Amino acid sequence: MNRQNLIILGLLLSVGLNLLLAGIMIGRHAPLAPRLPIDRHAISEESRDLIRQSMQRHIRETAPDRERLEAARRQLHDQLTRAEWDSESAAAAFARVREASMELQASIHGNIIETLGQLSPEERAQAFEAMARRGAGPRHGPPGHPTPMERDEPAG
Repeated sequence: MNRQNLIILGLLLSVGLNLLLAGIMIGRHAPLAPRLPIDRHAISEESRDLIRQSMQRHIRETAPDRERLEAARRQLHDQLTRAEWDSESAAAAFARVREASMELQASIHGNIIETLGQLSPEERAQAFEAMARRGAGPRHGPPGHPTPMERDEPAG
């Protein structure tokens, strides 16, 4: 390779690396953009907007709760990886994670209840199914549907 080709290759690599780093920085500092897991045709545009706005508001409002949970998880990690084992401190660290997680989960459930209360029964059913698919609802689908273990049971 001659000198000119090496310079061009170096410039291309530099631009690519700079774009990668810029994307990482933007991604880390960009606000969370909630994705609606609901079939766009199953609910009205007005209801989609309501859900989207509710999710965005809730994400902003729960930022301190999410930060508290993350801090508790870091403390737990630090406690569990110390050279000297301290059962009482480990139990306390787990309790802080559990408490922060339950507070955040209760807040999420409150937001879901508030938002779903503004939808029609059909739209609530669609939202429930979407949450179940994403793991936010019952693990085995809507009531009346067999669980995986029930489907595998022999007849009789």
